[in-house]
Amino acid sequence: MDEPTNIITQSNNPIFGVYNTTTGGSSKPSSSGAGACQYPSTEDPVEAIDNMLATKYTNFGSGKSGVSSATKGVGTGFYVIPSNGPSVLNGFQFATANKLPLSNPLTVTIEGSNLPALSLTSGSSWTLLYNGPTGIPNTDPGRNVYCSAQAINNTNAYSSYRLLITSQLGSDTNVQYAEIHLLGYFPGGN
Repeated sequence: MDEPTNIITQSNNPIFGVYNTTTGGSSKPSSSGAGACQYPSTEDPVEAIDNMLATKYTNFGSGKSGVSSATKGVGTGFYVIPSNGPSVLNGFQFATANKLPLSNPLTVTIEGSNLPALSLTSGSSWTLLYNGPTGIPNTDPGRNVYCSAQAINNTNAYSSYRLLITSQLGSDTNVQYAEIHLLGYFPGGN
């Protein structure tokens, strides 16, 4: 990471939960509330970028919230529009949530886009920037702890980012994490 690296997302950024979404595919919006929701209203996507370890983003993925599966969190995540404008993403860092480790995300994809917000649900609007480990180990690193930062080889600025979980540690009813810091810099010096 040659340029100064800062957290490029903030809790006031527009953020939208997704589920049943594949890399390069169109986003399926998540919902909160009772019934066939994907996340509890108190554990929504904004909790993933609020810079607070005491909160978390939980997504039940497809199917009923009480059913366990090793793929329950696959295809869940969010897309976010950093309010400081286009940025160059060159890394990220996950923090575990307060729950048992089976719901830890192990692998992830991160995509970037420069299209307007209304186009971000279309899969063709995204460019793959990263596909690999989250930095959370296969053994429990503890609850509410930051794990190893992961570098991304990218020099292009993007105005939006989409993060999708591609695997989790084990069979659980959901996937969850306390934080995800998207790291990088704003070319204009913001």
